[in-house]
Amino acid sequence: MGYVELAYDLRTEPTDGNVKSAQNWLSKQKKSGESVYTVLTALIEARPDAKTLEWFESWLPGRDLDLHQLFFVKSAAVHDWLIDFLRQHNDDEKLGKLWHQLMFDFTLPPSSLSYWPKLLMSDDQPLIEGSSEWLIAHGNGEEDSVFVARCLAKLTKRSDVQMKIMEILRASNDSDLAATILEHTTNDAAIEIGIEMLNAVSHRHGSNIATQLLKTDPQRYWPKVEPFLRRHWVDKDVFPYTLGKMMHQAPLVVAPLAFEWIDDYPKSKMIASIVTLAQTQESVDLIWAGLQPRTTKPFAPEILEILLLHYRGLSMPKEATEFADDWLHRNQNHKRFFNILAGVLRAGATDVRLQLARNWLDKLTDEEERGCSLMVLRRRAPKNFNDEALAWASKHPNILQSIAIINEYKELPDSPMDDF
Repeated sequence: MGYVELAYDLRTEPTDGNVKSAQNWLSKQKKSGESVYTVLTALIEARPDAKTLEWFESWLPGRDLDLHQLFFVKSAAVHDWLIDFLRQHNDDEKLGKLWHQLMFDFTLPPSSLSYWPKLLMSDDQPLIEGSSEWLIAHGNGEEDSVFVARCLAKLTKRSDVQMKIMEILRASNDSDLAATILEHTTNDAAIEIGIEMLNAVSHRHGSNIATQLLKTDPQRYWPKVEPFLRRHWVDKDVFPYTLGKMMHQAPLVVAPLAFEWIDDYPKSKMIASIVTLAQTQESVDLIWAGLQPRTTKPFAPEILEILLLHYRGLSMPKEATEFADDWLHRNQNHKRFFNILAGVLRAGATDVRLQLARNWLDKLTDEEERGCSLMVLRRRAPKNFNDEALAWASKHPNILQSIAIINEYKELPDSPMDDF
């Protein structure tokens, strides 16, 4: 009987006889290959019990089998056995590749298709302890050690493990490891190494370290981070991602430099990501402070739109709404006109703003666009646009916006709504 038939029989009828046939066939195989992996995986998947694993452990010595194949057997018993087996053989430096893979699977996010290993674990301590034992014994600056160290930096506070992780950091100069250590500890030695790395690594690698330094103490480490940012200033495709990330981490210290960069690259498509921060009053005041001296710049309407729409429900500086009113008066054909109008209406439905809204509606010839506009205006100023929006909805019952207008009116007939 061939190996394909053996595997098929095990998967369809995992009887004692088929299990015995597979074990006899495997016992005769001296070299590992596709056939051995196919039958072995089918056997363990069919009978992932202590008896099968005991047989497997007695069969394993002397064979060049890649235990990584067992990672794909979705069985808690097999997973626990594998960790226990690796711990028993942790004197073997070559097991680093397996610990690497186990830790990789373990740290996958829940959205991953391969997330199942973590779900199988009733207790993750054996994995953490086993990989820690291997790392302390064999860890160096190579890839497997660095990856395991990066995972353990998040998972354990053991002093001996942390010392080994620092040793690996010095040996590898791995920026991701440095950033991970900084994220999860306040290790002064790691901070010193991270600062040194900023002068030597690429933009991509250094940005993670810089972000963590700002997270640790923005005022203290900004003088170290700013020169790093200025060295990569002209990388207009990647740099704004870094700038946006750091604005989220330490907006007060980063904002002046961020607006300086926007001055240099006013046509960047990433401006919005840089100035879209947490929805707090501090963010509103910070963005307006950066925009106020730049109201004549070509990017001003984009930032004004974000200020009025993203930071909804917060108090807008009087100067910001005055600038919006003035801009609306001068730019009634601008592509951002309606969004800015809708945003400033939230601050108050003045006669001037209401007239601009009616002028806008009068220009529209497409009914779907009119419906969208009425839906938004009804949310911003229900007392002024309820009747008109409901009248439009009754005339166009088959247009999607009419359903939204009617349903929203039933729920909140006279209340302004926060969503756009």
